[in-house]
Amino acid sequence: MLIQTFGKHKINFEIRFFYYFDTPMPELVSNLYDLNMLYEQVSYDDSMLKRFIDIFLSTVPDDMGNLADALIANDLDRVRSAAHKMKSSYGLMGAEWAKDLCFEIETISKT
Repeated sequence: MLIQTFGKHKINFEIRFFYYFDTPMPELVSNLYDLNMLYEQVSYDDSMLKRFIDIFLSTVPDDMGNLADALIANDLDRVRSAAHKMKSSYGLMGAEWAKDLCFEIETISKT
């Protein structure tokens, strides 16, 4: 768990990664994400959906590392930038809970 304080605001969050090994097609909806909108945007093309998921999963560790480094350095500009980038990525994957968390981090880092 990473805890960071910005003035009077304290952010607590856990970082968890989920990866689908050798699955022909992930479930489109779970309690963590909803891929229906993305699946529709790629015209219900399974291979394109998997490609987006692979790109997402390959960039998340670096994005999380950048955010963690920025939080540790208390570099609010980098925190805001990292959270903003991640917010878009999570939104595309239908992970509203993570998108909302990134929005909160981005908002708090502006104060």
